[in-house]
Amino acid sequence: MAKAWQMANLTQRLRAAAAAQNWRALEQADRDLATWLELPAQAGALSDTERASLQNLERAHQQARAQCAAASDELAQRLSDLRTHKDGWLAYALNSDLNDATA
Repeated sequence: MAKAWQMANLTQRLRAAAAAQNWRALEQADRDLATWLELPAQAGALSDTERASLQNLERAHQQARAQCAAASDELAQRLSDLRTHKDGWLAYALNSDLNDATA
């Protein structure tokens, strides 16, 4: 049952961090998962409860990865938009600075 509890704990941490978009906590949970999976105690047959917990953990990990990919894509799009409109932002900032200087 210890395996099932550990998997449930990791599942909860992955889901909570991804939902909060807490990328540092998600990174740590992912590292902890990788470390946990490498432990020799994880080898061997799983009970039905442990197998179900592992499936939940796998789904949570896949969902977290999808959220990371979506956030990365959104950030890339925002950066692209900023680059596209860079000249306009610079002109606006320059105009604002000139207006402030003459006021």
